[in-house]
Amino acid sequence: HWAKLSLDFEPGSETRYSNTDYVIAGRIVEKAAQEPLMQFLEEHFFNPLGMSAVTEDDSHALLPPDAAGYTQYGLGPVRLAPQEGLGWKFSSAELAMRPRDLALWDIGLMNHTLLQPQSYQAETEPVKLTDGKDSDYALGLQTSKRDGQRSLYFQAEISGFLSENYIFPDDKVAIIVLTNSDAGSPPPSLEMARRLIYLFVPPTGMDKTVRDLLGQIQRGDIDRSVLSQNANAFLTDTVVADMSLSLAALGPVRALRQITEERQQGGMSFRYYWVEFGARMLVVSVGIRPDGRIEQFLLWDIAVPMY
Repeated sequence: HWAKLSLDFEPGSETRYSNTDYVIAGRIVEKAAQEPLMQFLEEHFFNPLGMSAVTEDDSHALLPPDAAGYTQYGLGPVRLAPQEGLGWKFSSAELAMRPRDLALWDIGLMNHTLLQPQSYQAETEPVKLTDGKDSDYALGLQTSKRDGQRSLYFQAEISGFLSENYIFPDDKVAIIVLTNSDAGSPPPSLEMARRLIYLFVPPTGMDKTVRDLLGQIQRGDIDRSVLSQNANAFLTDTVVADMSLSLAALGPVRALRQITEERQQGGMSFRYYWVEFGARMLVVSVGIRPDGRIEQFLLWDIAVPMY
């Protein structure tokens, strides 16, 4: 039936994630290797990397002491999550492991332990589309390059479980968060991963400038060399003192992330960030001149509309 349907798009013109494609890829491996997929993975990947506690929950359900998954319906109580039927996940989502095992996988990837150079490149470089543009997807990993900083990541979900895996190969840093709950929006696993990235991955470019400037404002002593003449005129000692008094009381910044695409307006580029100070979140609007200096730096409470 499915083979007779028309394609959603011309091959190579775009990328769309599909669990079914991973199931097909798993069957191809079994056909080529003439052995079960799990056995192939253990022989060629898990055992050489020392990933000793990897199992699968597609042919059998997980049992104690393995964690049970939890979910939430609407704003109701947290409940045990129903599990997918046996044989349903296969090569799309059947693996269960400790964070330590996934960390060994990430280390092996960053150190090129198992893959040949051409295989590593295919695993980590975004696919070129037929229009010549980069997709944001390689072989099983999403890719990003921001202010020169490369990252590889994948966010996955099955009933009752969420995982976040971020790899920064140039910094030799990997952030892994596995949770046995899919409740919450945004999910706690994603928020925890963002906080860890903020702590352990050095920011670059404008992200670093914004992060540094927030800390300087809290201390009441800003680096005016990153500001334009107009911004320096606006940020008088009185303005900085008011901002310092209010922001210092919130405690240190725990997370910072851009929340909109950079847009052009009035000869400047604009970025909006969420800044988390403990239990309080603010929005930062940054206007950047063509010479890289900051023309506008505004903060407001997240409850206030952006537009």
